Order: sequence, then C-alpha cells, then structure tokens
Amino acid sequence: MFAEPAFAAVSEESSVVWENGYITLSSEIITMWVLIALIGIIGYLGTRKLKMVPTGLQNVLEYTIEGFIGFFESILGRERARTFGPYLFTFFILILFSNYVGLLPLAGHLPGYKPPTSNLSVTAALALIVLISYFVLGIRYGGKKFLKFYFGPMILVNLFRDNY
Repeated sequence: MFAEPAFAAVSEESSVVWENGYITLSSEIITMWVLIALIGIIGYLGTRKLKMVPTGLQNVLEYTIEGFIGFFESILGRERARTFGPYLFTFFILILFSNYVGLLPLAGHLPGYKPPTSNLSVTAALALIVLISYFVLGIRYGGKKFLKFYFGPMILVNLFRDNY
C-alpha cells in the first residue's frame, strides 16, 4: 500500500566480512583499504625515480597535480593553493576512486567489494574530517578574526550561511 521510503538503502546493513570481538571489517572498509593501498602504490611508483624531464607515470602525476594546483590557484590564490591544494587533491582522488569502484562489475555483490561511499558512515566520517579541519585551520590562519566571526552575537546565522 505504501511506497518504500527513499532512505531505505541507508539503513541496509553492511556486509560483515570478518568480526572478532570489538573489531568488525565490512566490505566498505576492505575496499577503502585496497583503494588507499592502490593510491599509495601509484604515488610510490610515480615518484621513486624522479627526473628533471618527467616520463611515464611521473609525467602523468605531475600533469594531474599541476592542473589541480592551477585550478585551486584560480579560486584560492597562489599561497593558499600551495598550502591547501594537497589536502583538497587527496580528498578528491579518494572520493573519485571510491565512487568509480561502484561502476566496476560485481561491485556490491562480492564479499569485501563494495564502494566505500555507498555507506553513510564513510561519507559522514569524511564530512567530519572536513568540518574539523575547517575550524582548526580557520583558527590557525584566522585567529581572533575567525573566532569573532563564528562565535559573535549571530552564531546561529554564521554557522549556517555560506562564507564567500
């Protein structure tokens, strides 16, 4: 009689691959570890024999990173892009790879192989990292001005408005 709620996929349980007391490994965690290892291996292979004139994987990595730094410079300015670019690039690559895993055959049907971003906990954890980083870096680089802006008399308005 009633349609299934739109949020039903969020409440579905993750497939537990291994459990031992306090430690539980779900398919999303295993896939995330594999992705982190894959990104680390690509980074290692691309930077182990650095050359002044890059070739192969080093060339691809340098081209990609310089493109992102250029993109961030157009938004943040040169100094801030050099400071925050690696952080933003790391998040972008991790989320991109996590989402692309869902496009591969048998994703979500094999134990230990499910896109990490399909689990609300992973997405919430990434959002929490960004939120904490935002306030820590805001205090570090903005100091009293940042604190005065957020914890002034209009705290509720400041927390929920876009700061451009």
